[in-house]
Amino acid sequence: AVAVAVAGGKKVGTAKMSFIGVLDIFGFEVFDTNSFEQFTINYCNERLQQLFNRHLFVVEQDIYRAEKIKWDDVTFTSNDGCVKLLDQKPLGLFSMLDEECFFPNGTDSTFLDKIEQLYQGKSSFFDKPKRSRTAFTIKHYAQAVSYDTTGFLEKNRDALPQHLVDMMASSSIGFFADMFKSNEPPADDDGGGGGGG
Repeated sequence: AVAVAVAGGKKVGTAKMSFIGVLDIFGFEVFDTNSFEQFTINYCNERLQQLFNRHLFVVEQDIYRAEKIKWDDVTFTSNDGCVKLLDQKPLGLFSMLDEECFFPNGTDSTFLDKIEQLYQGKSSFFDKPKRSRTAFTIKHYAQAVSYDTTGFLEKNRDALPQHLVDMMASSSIGFFADMFKSNEPPADDDGGGGGGG
């Protein structure tokens, strides 16, 4: 229907027809319960929004100024602060999550405690939900999203199950076999072969 309307009522499929293409590059995700997967997806979308802002508004306006084209600056909301909260080093949320994975007694709860101590009331992009002891909220460009930290550390580690390591080490393709033969099983592997996620 849209293609027909844009084509001025012409039959769809004619050789000379205009069309409108819509590409949704922003797969922003918000569910009743948001976990590590939504956190990483929404981070990627936050970076895409930052790239979009920078190239569409900042770079283009700089080009117009340099070429002395009459131009009224377009104001836009920057999401640089949110991106910085997520990926700055060493105190961005991803860096802190990586660091917490290396601590022997690191847990989802200790990760949450650390980011709350560092950012609650100090960052306009971070908040703590009132009715949750396991979540934090990020005020993204699209909307605020609360993330349940249950399983964050385990999902961030993303270790391969031992049976896959063993399979790759026994591959008939030398490249894979050599790459995986040097890997030792994780220290906490009980050999049970079950569970996990």
